[in-house]
Amino acid sequence: MDGIGRHSPRSPAGIFQLACMTCHQESPVTDNSTTVQQDWALAHTGRHPGHRGFKLTAETYWRTVPADGNPYAEIPPPANGEQH
Repeated sequence: MDGIGRHSPRSPAGIFQLACMTCHQESPVTDNSTTVQQDWALAHTGRHPGHRGFKLTAETYWRTVPADGNPYAEIPPPANGEQH
């Protein structure tokens, strides 16, 4: 499949963190799973019963892939964060 939407094999599918909307305390940051954030939110609400709203921040990384026949398809992607 050519186009947008492929995850870089060197990058996680997602990076996640929660923040309490009442006190702004933040959960740990994790890759590829929100289980830690869910557990953190439940424990946080258990310690602070009035803190029930949370903001989820999620990061994903995509790579574009030129279609066959596109002149840019012949240019290899940069290594180690270098730019062309």
